[in-house]
This record gives sequence, C-alpha cells and structure tokens, in this order.
Amino acid sequence: MIQAGGRTDGLAIASLVLGILSIAGGLFYGVFGIILGAIAIVLGLVARGRIRRAGGAVAGGGLATAGWILGICGVVIGVVVIVVIVGMIAALISTSQTR
Repeated sequence: MIQAGGRTDGLAIASLVLGILSIAGGLFYGVFGIILGAIAIVLGLVARGRIRRAGGAVAGGGLATAGWILGICGVVIGVVVIVVIVGMIAALISTSQTR
C-alpha cells in the first residue's frame, strides 16, 4: 500500500485556490472566471501528473482534481455570464432603436 507523502504539491494548492476564485470571478465579472479557471485547469492537470510520477512521495491529488474541476466550472460560469450580459445589451439596443 502506498502512503501519501508528508508534503502537498504546491501546484495542487494553487489550482484549488484559483479554482475557487474562478467561480467568484465568473459570477461577478465573467472574464475573470474564464482566465482564472483556465489557469486552475492547467495547474491542476500538471499537479496531478507530478503527483502520479512521484509515486506516493507527494500528496495533494484530491486538491489538484478539485482545482481543475472548479476551474472548469468557473470557465463555464464565466462564459454563461458573458453571454447573458451580451444578450441583455443586444436586447437593450434593439428596444431603444424601435422607440
């Protein structure tokens, strides 16, 4: 049985933090969710690879997985928010032109 090492991969922690921030950024501004989410996805996948290659000497696989999943959610939320904002602006412009 392989036991997890004493230290947690720093990229896994960074991925989790950026994944959480991408959700908040996506909800409030859209673009920040996309940017932070993309970074969280990349960091999470890199961290998972590093942890897997370390053979149990480094921990944090769950953090890395959670980070890239939250990053995906942040990107999706950011895209939805931007689409909604653009749709609202287009509707506002079209109603103001018909008056």
